[in-house]
Amino acid sequence: MLKVAEVFRSVQGEGFWTGTPAAFIRLQGCGVGCPWCDTPYTWKQAPAPVAFEALIQAPPESPIMAEVEPQELAQWVERQRVRHVVVTGGEPFEQDLEALLARLGADGCFVQVETSGTVGVPHTTLGQTDWITVSPKVGMPGGRQVDPRMLDLADEIKMPVGRDRDLAVLLDLLGRRHGDPVPVWLQPLSQSPAATRLCIDAAALHGWRVSLQTHKLAGLR
Repeated sequence: MLKVAEVFRSVQGEGFWTGTPAAFIRLQGCGVGCPWCDTPYTWKQAPAPVAFEALIQAPPESPIMAEVEPQELAQWVERQRVRHVVVTGGEPFEQDLEALLARLGADGCFVQVETSGTVGVPHTTLGQTDWITVSPKVGMPGGRQVDPRMLDLADEIKMPVGRDRDLAVLLDLLGRRHGDPVPVWLQPLSQSPAATRLCIDAAALHGWRVSLQTHKLAGLR
């Protein structure tokens, strides 16, 4: 059983797959504790789980959770009539995703997992993942460290940026990464004008890209 905070169909608004219709599975639980997190309702388990159907019908960002079998999640994805699936959180790798990823892959889905990179993952699980988005979280209240192996395995790196020191952290992480270059995205915190200007200037300097959370700009979930 997986602890699920919400499921919905929308458009991927961030990073490499921006504009792609997708089914989102947002899992419950995260020990990272980012102060600016836009999904804090996923941090703690609700007092009692609700039925999956109730979760499907719930308003966005409801403080509830359902315990769902991987097969039932895969069946929900099939009803969305999209092939791109985003498994996110919270921190999705805090749970065992192997059965879910295997089932989605068997159904012909393209599976993208978005992670903070602070949880080491077995190779059997990673082998079921088509695309790993690492959004590194450093110096957060949870006290976790980014696992260097997750940086090496990332298909893209998406760094939340609010000030200059976030860029210094990113450069340090990239300096410790092995393997072929991957797309690097800078995502302005809270879409603030100052953070956006900072990201644009840094992207121009380093050959990176800017992720503007276009789903929010369009008023989508």
